[in-house]
Amino acid sequence: MRELRKGESVGEAVSSAPLAIVEYGSATCAPCAALHQRIEQWEGEHPGTIALYVPLERHMEEAAQVGVMGAPTVEVWAQGKLALREAGYFSLDLLLQRAERWLG
Repeated sequence: MRELRKGESVGEAVSSAPLAIVEYGSATCAPCAALHQRIEQWEGEHPGTIALYVPLERHMEEAAQVGVMGAPTVEVWAQGKLALREAGYFSLDLLLQRAERWLG
């Protein structure tokens, strides 16, 4: 899982992949660490997908501009467009299962 670069938008970062998982998280968020590990594992099991981490400590303004107000928030991008978003308490496994429908 790579981290969003300064000056880069999430849309730019995921536009080249048919499917991308974006995690907005924080170093102080324990659930974020668990999600991070699971998303990295999922990415390894699905070649051609992209997993992107957006640390809120460094990208708070960008996150707020797209409506992300807290951690953890996970988005699914399909064909360069936002398809799903979950925040707070949710099942990551269910979200990833729903995301797989865009893999063909």
